[in-house]
Amino acid sequence: MSYTVAQRTNEFGIRMAPGAQRGHLLRIVFSANAVSVSSAIVAGLALSFALYRIFARWVENNSSDAITLVAGTLLLAAVSAIACLFPALHASHIDPMAALRIDKGDLRKAVFD
Repeated sequence: MSYTVAQRTNEFGIRMAPGAQRGHLLRIVFSANAVSVSSAIVAGLALSFALYRIFARWVENNSSDAITLVAGTLLLAAVSAIACLFPALHASHIDPMAALRIDKGDLRKAVFD
């Protein structure tokens, strides 16, 4: 996520220059992250149900237990939100003019300094 935010720093500078709020930039980053995480959760749940019979032979507990699935989903969502929060906050606090002047080689340094 930090790499994606670093790659989009110039875009964020362009958005902030005319007056975009920091909350709008955070919403952009979190929505991109939500798409990735939700597709991963759907794929994981589909594979969990599809491979249930194979896993049931190896694991004593039921792999389709509702508590386990909900806990895993919530844990994945929480970890992804935390992983998204810090790069998004750093990108939203960068000076718009500095973001516009950044060379592609200096993106990481500008976002995380």
